[in-house]
Amino acid sequence: MFFAGFTNAEVNWSNSPGTGYRLFIKTDSNGNVLEGEGMTIDTPNNTTWTGQGSPQVDGLPPAATAIAVENSSALRYFPLANIGGNTRDLSDTNYPGGMFYSIGAVDVDIFTSGNPPKGLEDMDFSDGVGGGFFNVGGTLQNLRPGNQVNSTDIYNLCCPTNQFRGETVPDSHGTRAIYNIATGNLAEFFLTALDKANQVSTVWGRPRVLSGYSNLVTSDTDEKVAACLLGCGYGLMKDGDPTFVDLAS
Repeated sequence: MFFAGFTNAEVNWSNSPGTGYRLFIKTDSNGNVLEGEGMTIDTPNNTTWTGQGSPQVDGLPPAATAIAVENSSALRYFPLANIGGNTRDLSDTNYPGGMFYSIGAVDVDIFTSGNPPKGLEDMDFSDGVGGGFFNVGGTLQNLRPGNQVNSTDIYNLCCPTNQFRGETVPDSHGTRAIYNIATGNLAEFFLTALDKANQVSTVWGRPRVLSGYSNLVTSDTDEKVAACLLGCGYGLMKDGDPTFVDLAS
């Protein structure tokens, strides 16, 4: 189950009963991008790209490649691009001071393993993340994670809302947008919805860090595209769990 948004407290990976937060990307309270937590990328057939330094993808935490290669523009070219405006990146003046941002998923097995056991109806963020998840304007949006379509035939992609992802009002940007994509179609989705090379990259949040993958074609494998998406910090799940990753125990 996905979550995304601004919080008053930093969200951290924990395998403690009753928690189970896993992170695809996060920021500190100043808007600096931090790598994901609680999992590492598992794309053994797509380990490197030809971008700056040719860093390894396989085995890194999500979003780590975004930091390693282009930290100076990580907020401009990745999922967090354009939150709060139509040409700005999250590190501009639209970043809510003192708040943290994260895209992550709740590990339901860990969450429900407390004593006494918790049910999904108890999945409330009001305490664990400092009052829930907020948008850019500081309005509370979610107290619980979002339930996506769970299927072995569908990928779930999570990224923040902006004017190109279902929210036209800048102050309302930053909440979770979940896309359901049929297996075998990640490359097509990437090319049509995310990779706008002929547009202004900052507007779309294009995963530019994987510069060697900028020539993706619709016939490319889901694994190759997943390496790109996860390396940049997009949330990616399948059948209820993060996919193309090894989960920390």
